[in-house]
Amino acid sequence: MNAYSTPGASDSSDVQQASTTTDRTVQGDLRVSAVFSDHMVLQQRKPIAVFGSAPTGRGVTARILSDDEVISEAASSAGDDGRWMISMPKLPAGGPYTLTVDDGRHTVLYTDVMVGEVWLAGGQSNMELALRDSRDGRSVAAAAHDTHIRFYNSPQTGVIDDKAGAESAWRPADGAHSGDMSAVAFYFARKLRKEMPNDLTIGIVDCYHGGTSISCWTDQETLERTDQGRRYLDRFHQAIAGRTQQQLDERTALWEAASDAWNADVATARRNDPQITWRDLHARYGECPWPPPANTTSHFRPTGLFNAMLARLAPYSIAGFLWYQGEEDESYCNDYEVMLRQLIGLWRRVWCDDTLPFLIVQLPQWISQEDRDNADTLRWPVIRQAQWTVAESTPNTYIIITMDCGEFDHIHPVDKQTPREPLAAAALRQLASIAQSGLTPPPLVTATHATATNAAPLLCAPCSLPPS
Repeated sequence: MNAYSTPGASDSSDVQQASTTTDRTVQGDLRVSAVFSDHMVLQQRKPIAVFGSAPTGRGVTARILSDDEVISEAASSAGDDGRWMISMPKLPAGGPYTLTVDDGRHTVLYTDVMVGEVWLAGGQSNMELALRDSRDGRSVAAAAHDTHIRFYNSPQTGVIDDKAGAESAWRPADGAHSGDMSAVAFYFARKLRKEMPNDLTIGIVDCYHGGTSISCWTDQETLERTDQGRRYLDRFHQAIAGRTQQQLDERTALWEAASDAWNADVATARRNDPQITWRDLHARYGECPWPPPANTTSHFRPTGLFNAMLARLAPYSIAGFLWYQGEEDESYCNDYEVMLRQLIGLWRRVWCDDTLPFLIVQLPQWISQEDRDNADTLRWPVIRQAQWTVAESTPNTYIIITMDCGEFDHIHPVDKQTPREPLAAAALRQLASIAQSGLTPPPLVTATHATATNAAPLLCAPCSLPPS
């Protein structure tokens, strides 16, 4: 696939430790997960999960305060693995509040905390495409001023990186920050704000990475469970077989240099001539250096981003998932249905809630110049059918049809406003049913709801999964 994507990680360490003098998540030996920060949004009408790490057996208390009055409080203690997770009583929408986490020796404090509606946006480059890079995105971002839309960009790391986590933070979707937000997620959040009460804050947890296959967002145990998942693992192990870590890193560095140079050339050419075709770009600069070489620390390896990004967010309380992915799996399109079904089940188990809505953005129209000139491989239609089939047969799963907003020969359509209508329609239907808000569910013209009831029940994993 000719994809314009960010390069993979070249760091060879398994875990990077942050200095406690600069790490906002740490006080002494008390650590709170990096997804908690000033300006965060906590999920309304659900138990609020707060989690991190501390010495084994250490008691930890979390409190939410309105001015100086405690309105929610709960405690737990660190387990044998040093992890703790507190489930706080649910709250209605409101704020701003203060959240404190205290182990009797140290306190971590967060201010301007809102309780509202939180959705996790996951996937690859079309979910990642920033508002500033979408159609009219720079002017939309510059005019943004609604601090009741907030977002958290998960650090894009192929290995656990506490320093990157400490440097991340929740941001308001205002003129200074909204350009960094996923365009799809921004327009989704803005639509919810328009349809919901004026004082409801919408939070988006961004967790995506360009050029990543569905296997990157799945854990080892799940991949090993099926032939389809094992094929992803086998291809990876064959690609790294017989090479030392130094050799893998050297090969990755060469690819990164070539990829950066190619992307820079293409970006310059497209700025100079926005109408230039990919045929002309390929004739001038060659094909995109893709795929990246396999590496044990790469963003693009199976299980890598599940462990380094997604699992570190769980079980942060959310309303549901937005998922826009599939382009990278076109070569293995016949395996995608099983892989997607497994991913939905896994993510729900990690969040200990098999009812969490899962909103799938179906792949839009697209065909490369090469496929049009020769013969269309017809792999994207297979992916689309897999997405449709999974949505129809998996409870509380919706598919968002985007066949009206693709772009010929450009795998990243810049129209990211069209998907907001069906995405928001599905989300509002959920809000109307579970929050008893009195809203009338909007018609789901292009958001198809799964109606099957014969799916196997999920076994909820312990809610102590997130590493600190």
